[in-house]
Amino acid sequence: IQKRFVSHDLPIMLNSIDEYVDYNSEQALKIDYMYRNLTDLTSKFYLTAIKSITLSQKSTAGCMIMFFKDLLYM
Repeated sequence: IQKRFVSHDLPIMLNSIDEYVDYNSEQALKIDYMYRNLTDLTSKFYLTAIKSITLSQKSTAGCMIMFFKDLLYM
């Protein structure tokens, strides 16, 4: 795996699954908008993938932490 596809940032911590869905949707639209003017599809998909994969790593980590906290405090 290339280093560009690995996130070293803190997890994204939200309060519910709905918030994660909304947050990821908003971020995906922003990412798409950011690269809207690129005509080279290879570059466009590569840059979109880098942003999307690191976003998914951070939000998945936060969601799993939320899940484990819920299990601990049931």
